Amino acid sequence: MYQAIAAFYNNNIGDTNYDHMANFLHEVFYEYNKTGNSDEKPIVLDAGCGTGSCAVKLADKGFDVIGLDISPEMLQKAQEQPGSDKVQWICQDMTDMDLFGTVQAVFSMTDSVNHLLEEEELQGFFNGASLFTEKGGLLVFDFLTEKYFTQIIDGNVFCQEDEDSCLVWSGEVENGFCYYDITCFEREDKHFTRSQDCVTERMWSVPELECALKEAGYSVVSKFSDVNRTPCKKGDFRRYYVCRKVR
Repeated sequence: MYQAIAAFYNNNIGDTNYDHMANFLHEVFYEYNKTGNSDEKPIVLDAGCGTGSCAVKLADKGFDVIGLDISPEMLQKAQEQPGSDKVQWICQDMTDMDLFGTVQAVFSMTDSVNHLLEEEELQGFFNGASLFTEKGGLLVFDFLTEKYFTQIIDGNVFCQEDEDSCLVWSGEVENGFCYYDITCFEREDKHFTRSQDCVTERMWSVPELECALKEAGYSVVSKFSDVNRTPCKKGDFRRYYVCRKVR
């Protein structure tokens, strides 16, 4: 997944503002964390960190950050970012994590949870996050809702381009899953090379997510519609969960 687009993922996929995301995480970590740890540099894990933009920005804010991703290509780009030396990078599957110790918080942003396609994978991620988080620590993640997939993605074609690259992708929703076909064009000297990826996301329901969280020992303490911490409302395209490890 994402082998073809790792080289220019940050420039071409979506409109994520990583500064705003890092500010959101910084706020909720300090407001909701109850681990009792007074370290000057709280230890946090970015599960499914991709090219590491959010991990680096949190490290710049004084956090001790671990960036974990299953894709070597993504991690290679992450380590090329300015400030990447402040982050410890690990190539692992977020559904089967094996850390050296505990952290105060785990976060997983930009719909990484939607990329977990089976119930066992979702439960594996939540269980692993709980195992390596101190009691009272946090799990923060976002996910795309069914409305987003059915009203925005299904049957549509999207294109993003700049001087050196172009991405074209389409999405199709079927039986609770969204299937993306992604074509990438990247400039090399006077010509472009073409590559392709296929990506699948699952439309997790709120009951499915909250049941898996409870099984892993988490309590949901806040839900938001965006990084401005707007309360959730009917019809959200994306939601943000702040959860605390209670056992």
